[in-house]
Amino acid sequence: MKHFCHPPAGAAGEARRLAIAWLAIGCAALGVSAVCAVALVAARTPYVARFVPHLDLFRPALVMHVVLSAVVWLLAYAGACASAVARGRYTVRWWLCLGAALGLGAIVASPAAGGTAVLANYVPLLDNAVFFTGLALLALGVCGSVLLVVAEGGRDGEQASSRRLILIALVPLPVALIALGWGVATAPQHLSAAAYYEFIFWGPGHALQFAYGALMIVAWLGLADSCGMRLPVTPRTEAVLVGAAVVPALAAPVIHVLQPAAAPPFFEFYTRLMEFGNGLVAVPLGVVLAWRVIRAQRSARQALLLLSIFLFLAGCLLGVLIRGESALVPAHYHGTIGAVTLACMGLAADALGAMRPQPGVRCGFRQALTYGGGLVLVVTGLAASGFLGLPRKLSWELASGTDVHAAMALIGVGGAAAIVGAGAYAWRMLGELARAARQENGRAGHFARDARGPAIVLTLAVVIGGGGLLARLEGDAGDGAMHAARPDPRLQPQAHADAQRREEIAQRFNQAVVMLHAKQYEHAMTALHRVLELAPEMPEAYVDMGYALIGLERYAAARDFFEGALALRPAQHNAYYGLAVALEGISDLPGAVGAMRTYVHLARPDDAYLRKAQSALWEWESRLGGQRASAVQQVSRLDQR
Repeated sequence: MKHFCHPPAGAAGEARRLAIAWLAIGCAALGVSAVCAVALVAARTPYVARFVPHLDLFRPALVMHVVLSAVVWLLAYAGACASAVARGRYTVRWWLCLGAALGLGAIVASPAAGGTAVLANYVPLLDNAVFFTGLALLALGVCGSVLLVVAEGGRDGEQASSRRLILIALVPLPVALIALGWGVATAPQHLSAAAYYEFIFWGPGHALQFAYGALMIVAWLGLADSCGMRLPVTPRTEAVLVGAAVVPALAAPVIHVLQPAAAPPFFEFYTRLMEFGNGLVAVPLGVVLAWRVIRAQRSARQALLLLSIFLFLAGCLLGVLIRGESALVPAHYHGTIGAVTLACMGLAADALGAMRPQPGVRCGFRQALTYGGGLVLVVTGLAASGFLGLPRKLSWELASGTDVHAAMALIGVGGAAAIVGAGAYAWRMLGELARAARQENGRAGHFARDARGPAIVLTLAVVIGGGGLLARLEGDAGDGAMHAARPDPRLQPQAHADAQRREEIAQRFNQAVVMLHAKQYEHAMTALHRVLELAPEMPEAYVDMGYALIGLERYAAARDFFEGALALRPAQHNAYYGLAVALEGISDLPGAVGAMRTYVHLARPDDAYLRKAQSALWEWESRLGGQRASAVQQVSRLDQR
């Protein structure tokens, strides 16, 4: 197999320059994501987390890290693959690449424009126009490049195998775009912002995972070929393997047609599709390649390939073991996405070495191995935390025990190593890509006349400067959300203290919600006690405390908290539901029936718990009717005596 670093001879110069530009976009995104990850790793590290700023920095940093590392970097890598096998229409391709670079600049600048950080699965986002513009430009650039390759068709001599594999691997990208459009068109109107974005990106996010998995398989095959360990199969068999990996993604439009929008089965079908289809080819292929690598002579390429395979297999195994919202969830996706990233890093470095005129030039392998080794520690620490019963999003301050702190410290150490490795890889690759671009342009004899590089730099500068200017104007007007949330402690000490208190309330309350879903009721109560200390008149905190006590079967105490919530806000309808359950727990059926009737009266017609409440009412009223009938019979017997 000839991997994507070998474009066709007739178009080598232009195709290589396009691939270099796309890789530069991806490496820049990877470098910025490593910077954003510093706050995330620190927040999971015992005794370091207390120095991390609260939600005003953490949540946007989380969004930027995930989007840049798991979306922009991998999509830019896909753009490099598509460009490397291009055979024409280079002007259009350069405009698409320039649009993607502009999109990266807009995404990086978007935190300056404010907006709420929405932690949707697969594609978290900042809810502002700058971020969405950048995401749209990136998607247009990548999908446009892929569709141009599809439109060219045909075979190309010795490159036919590479073209075929890349085309098959990129099929899920247009499918993801279709699923996104379908989701936007069919999204229910009553959804909140978080639920809306979760719904519209749920299908595209799953489709992207199949594209990433197929690209990882192509990278594994390319690295194995470079190591002289080519599998004893034909190019057509390789194409069948990659095709089998992307077939499940074709079910995305079918799910949208058959399932009601945002209904529970809609989400469940995608989850099962990922559970049973994601490792269909990669797992057995990884086992075979790992066996061949272990038996072969060691090299940096082989070590990187083996590390990627290990991370993917570990991630798949941890995914099977997931029960609820424990720390096994991030352990699973850090393993699988990390394996994809590591494989793509390795093949990109290998491709760059093939582009350079000096034989034997290698760059990025040591840095990529540092990243992979750190990721192994992160996955190990997260998996240990999950097996210890810790929820998915837990502050170290709410965790107790030496074993728990040791697992979380492992996350911190591994995360630091991964950040250093990713940052060093991006820095080294950007330097080598710049040198390779100069050599390619010089060889073509038109470097001095080619203004594409300066145009990209100028465009990024304009976008970043414009985003900063927008934020400054919003701050001067007094309505910038980020600036309003962080007053100067020297000029406004009371306002600064109030802002810190609000941030801690939000952070603790969100932790409590996560721990309630994970059935970690004691931890949830610890967080809620702090919330009630800071906000004693917050009815939602009383309600969640009541549900935590129900989980511990302390029904009398739960009743008191629900009644406290209703004293603060009589229309708090979910408090009536919890009060009914608590009263039923202490055998006060008449009181439970009254509370549940009030809940049914206040609940919206589309309330997810309405049907369950009506069923409980029917059951309790039947029991009450039976008790009344029994009492009447006893009175009758007494009268007869």
